[in-house]
This record gives sequence, C-alpha cells and structure tokens, in this order.
Amino acid sequence: MRIAAWLVSVCMSFVVGSAQAEPTQPNRNTDIEKVIEQQIEAFKADDFKSAFEYAAPGIQQRFGSPEKFAFTVIHRYPMVWRPSQVQYLKVEQYRDHALQTVMITDHNNTLHILVYEMVPIDKTWRIGGVKIVRQPKSDT
Repeated sequence: MRIAAWLVSVCMSFVVGSAQAEPTQPNRNTDIEKVIEQQIEAFKADDFKSAFEYAAPGIQQRFGSPEKFAFTVIHRYPMVWRPSQVQYLKVEQYRDHALQTVMITDHNNTLHILVYEMVPIDKTWRIGGVKIVRQPKSDT
C-alpha cells in the first residue's frame, strides 16, 4: 500500500510539473513503446551500436560514439541497461515531441520512474533524452 501511494504521488507530481503545455493525446503510443523496448533489448544484449541508433541526432552528437554512450548508460542508468521489468505508464504527446513515463524495476526489485523525451525524426520516433524522475533512496 505504501508503494502504491508513493507511485501515485510521483506520477501526480510529474503531471502537475509538466502541465505547462496542453498535451494533444494522453493515451498510449505503441510506436514510442516499441522504440524504447528495442533500445532496451539492445542494451540487454550489450549491442550499444544498435542502442545508439535509437537516440536522436542531438544525443548522438553529444556523446559522439556508442562507446561513450555505453559508459554513461551503464554508470548513470543501470536500471535501463539491465531492467527486470518495464511498464509504460503514460504518454503525453505535443506538436514537436512526446514525453513517455516508464516504470522500471531493476534486478534488486527497486522501482524507478523515468521520463523519455521522444522526438519525431524521419517519420519515426527517436529518444531525445531520459530523465530519472524518482529513484528510491537506499535503505543502507
């Protein structure tokens, strides 16, 4: 019950905080989910070259190479690199981008809430950035 209340609080605080612009469609977008899932599958296989291809051009330019991208993912986003469960919570679509909220359970059974910024590039979605909205504190 405590986890459920926490999750609702996190989701609501994100919704309130991102209400600066009215979303065009707050439903699921399976095309966005597929892109994120394909990148996660590439991470699981340690295929960072393929995972890098799902990133938007700005992210690719920022990191410069799949190897530098891999280092950041492994060290700053280990829950994305080796998730045990991924659940898509909500997508907010705007004219020029979308925000996909994702709940990831890591190998320690810890829940993480992330928001993927998705941008349309050549009639497909690409990942323009990932923000950790809530990462539970360690009990140790």
